[in-house]
Amino acid sequence: MESDPAGMLALALPEELRRTLPSVARGKVERDAAVDGVLEVLHVDDESAGGRFLYFVHAAGRRMALFTAGELPPDALTGARVRVRGKRIARALAFDGSAPSLRFSRSPRR
Repeated sequence: MESDPAGMLALALPEELRRTLPSVARGKVERDAAVDGVLEVLHVDDESAGGRFLYFVHAAGRRMALFTAGELPPDALTGARVRVRGKRIARALAFDGSAPSLRFSRSPRR
């Protein structure tokens, strides 16, 4: 998920098929999810790669890693209230970065 969110989304099981799996297996594969929370954006300096951004959403007292298959808009700033829809595994969620998969309810103060 982290190295190729687009590939993960392309290969994800459809929710209808996931529901047919035994309960033990359902807990081990991705599932559709929507999370409402507060965005956290971090920049990691890396001399070899020139740096990268890390994204998290804080919801219900937990921090979930976000992996986007596309570019996020410029208003994706720490403190923004967001709703993210995508495929979730444990405490990580992959999404395509488009308007339907990422909605802002309010932007943080600058």
